[in-house]
Amino acid sequence: MNQLSKFRLLNDFVLVEPEPRELVVNGIHVPESWADKTDMGYIRAVGSKLSEPLKIGDRVFIQRMGNTEIELDDKKYKIVRTDDVWATVNKSDV
Repeated sequence: MNQLSKFRLLNDFVLVEPEPRELVVNGIHVPESWADKTDMGYIRAVGSKLSEPLKIGDRVFIQRMGNTEIELDDKKYKIVRTDDVWATVNKSDV
């Protein structure tokens, strides 16, 4: 069993696996001013008291600063409070 499958978040946190930075994502231009303040990634785990409509697998824009970075199974992740999730970009949206 891998570390990620044993990892349980509490409260309103989500675990995000960041993507490499791009200024154009699925044809959507991300302004440089926003790209300097945000990261994009996939939600890999959700907290026990999540009140937002976020789910595992959602692709999200998150605030870059102030998140806790961890490593599980040799991959880097960010623990993010849902208030720091700015937008979702799902396959059905593009």
